[in-house]
Amino acid sequence: MGISPFNSFYNEGPTSATFIVEVDGKLLGSFREVKGLGGKVEIFEVTEGGENGFVHKLPGRFTFDDVTLRRGMTYDNGLYNWFNEASGSRFELGSKRGKATLARQNVAITLMSAKGKRLRTWILTDAIPVSWKGPDLSIETDEFLVEEITLAHHGLVSSNMGVPAGSSKKPSIKAKKKVAAPKKKK
Repeated sequence: MGISPFNSFYNEGPTSATFIVEVDGKLLGSFREVKGLGGKVEIFEVTEGGENGFVHKLPGRFTFDDVTLRRGMTYDNGLYNWFNEASGSRFELGSKRGKATLARQNVAITLMSAKGKRLRTWILTDAIPVSWKGPDLSIETDEFLVEEITLAHHGLVSSNMGVPAGSSKKPSIKAKKKVAAPKKKK
């Protein structure tokens, strides 16, 4: 009897603290926290005349939660700049010229093993920053300074991207545009 995929995955030693974040294949930096990986299917209830025993529940539209990335403050102003480019003066300038486009990017959040091997990747397709928050400053506390950015996106792909647990091969994050769910095999 072989080793189950479940056991081999956990033999790699993943924890919720071992992950990296990349934007279009470039390492964005170290983060303390990623929140909001998820989505849901809207359900429509249809009552059928003469049938009182149940209600039909039909699937509707997929919606995906916004994802928030939090990290300690650094000298790098990259998160704020990214937010400003997506929603600030650059977008307004393009709008005045008739070329208002959002710079959407694929964001890969990759769970790493304790030994630095890639185990699973979640890709946010066509992500854009929708909010940025700087650190809370107060004379009354002496807390770690944190900044955060929240991303909206067109879809979430959750996969090991064909990379088996234990492989150090980097998965491609060139996701198809507007992917809502993986295609079913025939």
